[in-house]
Amino acid sequence: MTKKKINLMELKEVPCDLAAKILGKGIDFIRYGLQQKAFQFGVAVKTSSSYTYHISPYLLSQYIGTSEPEIEIEEETK
Repeated sequence: MTKKKINLMELKEVPCDLAAKILGKGIDFIRYGLQQKAFQFGVAVKTSSSYTYHISPYLLSQYIGTSEPEIEIEEETK
């Protein structure tokens, strides 16, 4: 595993897989939580048969309790 720094404020939106890594949860946890309106940092919108997700970088950083735009995550080395 290697550590990687990401500046959340440079992103227009945070992908679900990145939000899952930041929170230490699975991607399904993030998706279901957004669908059930359990999180205040993003939304899930149902379009015909699937969902589209939007996670705000600013609101996610508030949720995790950091004012620093740059966070560190662990990634598997390939």
